[in-house]
Amino acid sequence: MKLPRLSLLTLAGALAATGLSFAAGSTITTQLTAAKIDYLFPLTTTTSNTLYNAQAIGYMYKGLFHVGNNGAIDYARSVASSITSSDGGLLYTIKLNPKWHWSTGQPVTAQDVVFTWSLINADCNRPNGAGTYAACGQGGIGAPGKPPTKTIITSVKAVGKYEVQVRIDTKTNPLWFEYNGLGQFEPLPKFYYDKFPGHPAKTYAYWTSHGGDVSLFTHAPIDGAFRVVKLVQGQEYDFARNSKYNGHMPSYQNLVIKSFTSSDAEFNALKAGEIDVGFVPTHLYAEHKISGYKFFTTPVWGFNYIYVNFANPAAPYLKSLTVRKALQMAIDQPAIVKAIFHGLGAPQYGPIPLFPRTQYVSPNILAGNPYPYNPAEGKKLLEQAGWTMHNGVMTKGKEKLAFTMLYTSGVTATQLQDELLQAAAAKEGIKITLAPAPFDTLIGDLNSPKKWVLMDYGGVSQGAFPSMHGIFACHSGFNQQGYCDPTADALMKAASQQYYPSIKQTLQAFYNAENYLSLQLPVLYQPINFGLQESSRKVKGVQASFQALADRFAPQYWSLR
Repeated sequence: MKLPRLSLLTLAGALAATGLSFAAGSTITTQLTAAKIDYLFPLTTTTSNTLYNAQAIGYMYKGLFHVGNNGAIDYARSVASSITSSDGGLLYTIKLNPKWHWSTGQPVTAQDVVFTWSLINADCNRPNGAGTYAACGQGGIGAPGKPPTKTIITSVKAVGKYEVQVRIDTKTNPLWFEYNGLGQFEPLPKFYYDKFPGHPAKTYAYWTSHGGDVSLFTHAPIDGAFRVVKLVQGQEYDFARNSKYNGHMPSYQNLVIKSFTSSDAEFNALKAGEIDVGFVPTHLYAEHKISGYKFFTTPVWGFNYIYVNFANPAAPYLKSLTVRKALQMAIDQPAIVKAIFHGLGAPQYGPIPLFPRTQYVSPNILAGNPYPYNPAEGKKLLEQAGWTMHNGVMTKGKEKLAFTMLYTSGVTATQLQDELLQAAAAKEGIKITLAPAPFDTLIGDLNSPKKWVLMDYGGVSQGAFPSMHGIFACHSGFNQQGYCDPTADALMKAASQQYYPSIKQTLQAFYNAENYLSLQLPVLYQPINFGLQESSRKVKGVQASFQALADRFAPQYWSLR
């Protein structure tokens, strides 16, 4: 899934504020390419919800629970020590492990969890429908809209120092509710963040409007492994070990994330030994053998796609499934995996990742691509639907299949994929003009539907329970493209929220939604490339720390030789 924006603090000032110091020889450097860390408040907004901000926030704050690579909650690494349901599935009890403390020494308590819910609930249920929290409408959390998304949570209360009870009014899929609903209840230190006691909407508005002010977070209480020290956009982002961390304590002092504008620049720095943990751009795979570094690949539990803008009045033709089919048939997935990804990738035929293989992949999807690469057939479909070629462009009435597609600048693999699409689409009579733009610009443009038609900024990471509802439901906070299909909504709701007595029935409902979205093309599906990683041989534990289901590393498990 996406994320935001920040200001600067001098290194000396940051260290003075935090009481931390840099120790020689105890720094590990990694990288960030063609993106920023610019928002640090744990409740992200639709415009700040990027993977990179999420990673930075994850360094500082622990979620309610940690999901391991097997898809199960690992309570040994979680703030919650257990989550149980009772009263016929209508009451969930969360018990917290009392070992966890804020960096001030104060314990992480049930009141901190309740406080988080108060902020989310206040924003997502504004009467004017102006909520900005990125996950409004997901996991049983309501959101205004037409129609509104019903809140199934009726109460959240602390019944002890380390126990929270959450009551819902609808018996639902417990896996969905725990992962997508309760998973949002990330404890926040109420004693620090409750800016306007008794006024959660006002408190939420204050912190989200200041989410990029790094000076407010260098001294904030944290329960994660690292605290932010300095953010210098375009240069580097510095974090230092939280000496009060109650989890696996990092054996080194400083985590420095260097910023690069392009994958080539990052790779040059990697070869020069300027960063310890980095990646190999796919187009430079032939150079992946670097002296002193270990190369390995990482699977990505997510799916890659091109956003299709259903809300742009200048592109009504995108609402036509025929046009979307033609565009999908212009994407040569096997060629992309072989030629651009060097065979280190996987095709994508729908909204559930094919790799790593999980129980959520429909047998229909495993059978093959419903819209394989075939520009000639794509052109035929357009002609059968009444489109005719004029000066190389398909035309119907006043509509012409000619438009601009935005894509992330600085990532050669993305550019090459989109150039292949451009060339194949031209054979069908679809004229695509490619326009590169910085990642943050694209994220900002998502909320301005008149600014774009197609957009390729990358895909999303799927959660441990890959709810399609959160991305494609009519009024989901992540659905910024305006896709709305009542049939899809009904199928996704059944797959995510309906209670079934057996896992077989649950999965069949999941497959029904998955199959429908695969055929309806709410987005254009693209293959996904595996991560091509490099780590200095002086740094241990990098590969083992990779969390496939979160598409990120856990740097507290890294160590220096």
